[in-house]
Amino acid sequence: MNEEYIPAPANLTETIRRVFQNRDAPEYGYMEIEDAGRTLIEGALYRYAAYEPDQGSVWLNVFTGLGKIGGRLWEQECRVLIRIGQMGHSALPTVHRGGYHGDDFAFLSAPRSERTLDQDGVFEELGNNKVACVRQFVMLADALALLHGQ
Repeated sequence: MNEEYIPAPANLTETIRRVFQNRDAPEYGYMEIEDAGRTLIEGALYRYAAYEPDQGSVWLNVFTGLGKIGGRLWEQECRVLIRIGQMGHSALPTVHRGGYHGDDFAFLSAPRSERTLDQDGVFEELGNNKVACVRQFVMLADALALLHGQ
């Protein structure tokens, strides 16, 4: 992974730890936050490495500034994403849980992958491997057909 990144804001990290590392009040389920987080989109999207006892290593993606209406919409979106993941198709995302917290952040946890698109050279490697590109395209097309009942 690209080693240069901007850490998540300290106050956000403190809130995330308070909400998710509290075994006595696991409103959103307990998980161990393993790092200080990183900024993916400043002011909007952050990612934390975490460990869920039932799921193992996960990415905890945190979205800030949604407001209450956005939070309610996010709750609906999370339910859809969780159902989609239960279809078991390799091209569809797997989401373990997600929700909206009253401190004005939304979240979702998903399996941690060793390979992510922010790694150096990933796009170049895919661009040079036509077979892998076609394979990915076919998987995506199949997943879309499954989602749309074709």
